[in-house]
Amino acid sequence: LEDRRNRKARVEAVLRDPAYLSPPLVDGVDYLAEIYQMALTAYEGMYIGFPMIFNPAGAIPPPHGNFTALNQTELAVSRDLPVLTGANTPDEDVLGIRTLYLDACKRAGREPPVHDMPFFRLAYVAEDAKTAREDPREALSWVRDLNGLRRTLTGGSEIYMDLDHWRQTRATPPPSYEDDLQTTAYFGTPDEMCGWLRGLRDQYQMEYFGLDMAFGGIAHDKVMRAMKLFAEEVIPKFR
Repeated sequence: LEDRRNRKARVEAVLRDPAYLSPPLVDGVDYLAEIYQMALTAYEGMYIGFPMIFNPAGAIPPPHGNFTALNQTELAVSRDLPVLTGANTPDEDVLGIRTLYLDACKRAGREPPVHDMPFFRLAYVAEDAKTAREDPREALSWVRDLNGLRRTLTGGSEIYMDLDHWRQTRATPPPSYEDDLQTTAYFGTPDEMCGWLRGLRDQYQMEYFGLDMAFGGIAHDKVMRAMKLFAEEVIPKFR
C-alpha cells in the first residue's frame, strides 16, 4: 500500500534527479506500483512471497505492448536490498547500474551489501590468449543468437522455432564476436583474468564474481581445463 501511495512522488523525484537514469518513455498518464514478479518459497509450513515492485513510466507501442520503468536503484537502496545483473548484459550497462547503486547508497548513508551482489559473466581461461578467445567462439555466438531470437518473441517459447532459419532472416545483424569480447565476455589467460578482477574490485567494489564456463555446448574437457586453471592460477591471487 505504501508503494502505491508514494508512486507518483517517487517517479517524479527520479525524473528530476540527474543522478538517476530516466526511462526512455514517460507518458505521465498514470504512475503505478505493480507487482511484476512474485517469488514464493515454502518455509516451516508457510508460503512466503517476495514481491518485486515495478513502476511503469510509459507504454511501449505495439507489437511489444510492454512498459518502461524508472530505474529501480533507489527502491533497492530504500529496502537495504542488493542489485542483481545478468551475465549477457554488456559491461557498460551492468557497471553503470552498479555505480548508480553505490552512489545511491552513499547518499542514503547506507553500507552497500557488496558481498551479496554477484557479478555474473561468461568466462573462459586458457594457457594462451589465442586459445582463450577461439575455443568459445562458436558457443558464445550460439548463446548470443538464441538470446536475440528470444527478444523477438511476443509469446510462446523459442523451443518451437528454427534458430538457423532465424539467423538467415533476421532484420538486424548481430554484433561481431570481437565486439562481444570487448563488451561482455571474459575470455583470457590467468594473468588477464586477474587483471580484470582486480580492476572490478578496486573500481566497483566487486567482491562476488560468478562465472559460467559451461555454456553453448563447449566440450566438457575444455570446460574442466578452464575451471582447473581458474582454481589454481586465479583464485589463490585473491585470498
